Amino acid sequence: MTMAGQPDGEQSAPPTPVDLEGQFKAAMRRLAAGVALITTAHGGRWYGMTATAVSSLSVEPPALTISINRSASMYESLVARGAFCVNVLREHHAQMCRSFSAAASEQRFQFGSWVEGEDGLPHLVDSQASIFCEIGPTMTFGSHTIFVGKVTRSIVAEEIAPLVYLNGGYFCPKTLP
Repeated sequence: MTMAGQPDGEQSAPPTPVDLEGQFKAAMRRLAAGVALITTAHGGRWYGMTATAVSSLSVEPPALTISINRSASMYESLVARGAFCVNVLREHHAQMCRSFSAAASEQRFQFGSWVEGEDGLPHLVDSQASIFCEIGPTMTFGSHTIFVGKVTRSIVAEEIAPLVYLNGGYFCPKTLP
């Protein structure tokens, strides 16, 4: 067998762009990811979106990355503000997350218990963790911008019970024996 899963000697045609996009989407649906609500504030208004494209970058200095579609309703406000909060969701936030995602941007914060931090950024009171960041370097690729978030502070809950997104649904991981 070859690395592509084809028997030795068999050649398959390279996928068309449409096939490749579909294959990529199918592959990414199989990658489990923690669920977060990314929030910011600008011009006296709060903005937020659901995201799984959040990743730790470094501990020294503390930094993470987020990836945001440039057509997202919060994109311009995020860039203008220069700061954001990553609210890591718990397993009991699944329905709240669905409602937050489906609501018009100006109505999203009626779901969950939100407060404005000392830095003016909204954060979810009962999140598993709220990680406050200033925007560092950015990189644009395709439809998205990758933002480096320089962590300024974190609020961390004692309990670890993350909400995970996989294949279009929400799950709660269990420790294996």
